[in-house]
Amino acid sequence: MEEKRALWNFQQNLLRDMLSKPGKFSEAIELCLKQHAMVHSSEMSSIDAETFEDELWKGLDEETFHNVTGVKDRTIAYGMWHSARIEDITMNILVAGDT
Repeated sequence: MEEKRALWNFQQNLLRDMLSKPGKFSEAIELCLKQHAMVHSSEMSSIDAETFEDELWKGLDEETFHNVTGVKDRTIAYGMWHSARIEDITMNILVAGDT
């Protein structure tokens, strides 16, 4: 997991750098989609690799999902909802041109 996280962080920094360079737009899109796939299940992303979401669900029971809180006193269920909501808002603004 640490290797996967280190690669993720490296690629996020690379993506930030690419976005500031006009000639790197196609590469940036490709990397963005690769990064995006890693935060969803491998089934949904249609990739043959274990994603961060796959790791989350491994061995996770419903009680823990709904009730155990982390450092910010939020449950895993809240974190998943919040992430989905952020993605929904982003897609409405960037893709649909809506609010």
